[in-house]
Amino acid sequence: MNTPSQIISDAQAVLAYLQSLEGPDLPQLPPRPGHNVTEDPPLSCTCFATMFGLTWKGLPDPGDNGEGFFTDPASGKPHDTRINTLVGCSLPREVMLSTFGISDAWHNESIVTVWRENAGKVQEYVTKHTPLLVVDSGGHTLQKAPLVDAGPSAGTNNGLDLTYSAAHFLDTQGKALVTYKILVGGEPIPIRGWLFDKRRVGLL
Repeated sequence: MNTPSQIISDAQAVLAYLQSLEGPDLPQLPPRPGHNVTEDPPLSCTCFATMFGLTWKGLPDPGDNGEGFFTDPASGKPHDTRINTLVGCSLPREVMLSTFGISDAWHNESIVTVWRENAGKVQEYVTKHTPLLVVDSGGHTLQKAPLVDAGPSAGTNNGLDLTYSAAHFLDTQGKALVTYKILVGGEPIPIRGWLFDKRRVGLL
């Protein structure tokens, strides 16, 4: 019969072996330390998060063209949102326009018009400031996920979209309640363009 010390030694050997299988080329996801978003609104937002790019089962999302709104720094091209290893998030256009201090005109004008006039400014802001999201769901925490696309549409009342890898990391099963914060320079910034009590897009 194995002694406790032998069992521990064997377990450590198995763990070391499994870690060696990951290899340096596989994406390294952050640990799951539990809930890290402790700030109150407007420094955090609780909403439903859905998926884009790929479905929960890994099939192409019929409502998504697979091309992210933001540029992948590694390739200089838009993010490929149908890559199942891509870790990233997407926020409603209205939330990005207001949170990044670009425009609140969507409250009185068509979001299509306002976005067409200001989309380039949103891209410039994200490229310059690299906002990162920390997302809690179901006892898991996704650390410092970049913005890779724009959406979901305001009419869905969903406040966040996740890539396949991010959604599976948080085990959302495709749609789940999440709480997130946006970090710029390592500090949370106020989230604008969202009605926190009604959990939908809107100006306070």
